[in-house]
Amino acid sequence: MWQVPSFGCARGICLKKALITLAVVIILLGVWIFFAVLWYQSVTPGGPTLTEHLTKFPAPERQRAFTQDGQKYLVLDGALHPLPRFPSGPPLYIFDSSGLLADWTPDSGDSGDFFKKWPGILDATRIEPLEFAKWQRAPRQ
Repeated sequence: MWQVPSFGCARGICLKKALITLAVVIILLGVWIFFAVLWYQSVTPGGPTLTEHLTKFPAPERQRAFTQDGQKYLVLDGALHPLPRFPSGPPLYIFDSSGLLADWTPDSGDSGDFFKKWPGILDATRIEPLEFAKWQRAPRQ
């Protein structure tokens, strides 16, 4: 009669090893998901206005301005935090001339639709701290 191969371990021991391996994989997956959620929360805008956003993220990596459809916009590049999600680009936050958050993306490297919506970002020019301060004092609507 044909026998099931033992693969070098007793029946109960193999089952125990398989269950332990499965438990470890599930725990590692749960830990990764937990940290991915924390990462996403860490790049979520600080609020609906530039002032509130800068309270949470006081020092953007880069600030640039661009014009699209006759409207001026400010784009702030957030810090690139690689773990645990391995984003291919920094988060981007776009504010209109009144200081309201117009849009944002957590990963600018994987945001093709974002750049289709905001093609002016590609021509954005870096602004100096003095001009950035003017954006912060912009009248709110």
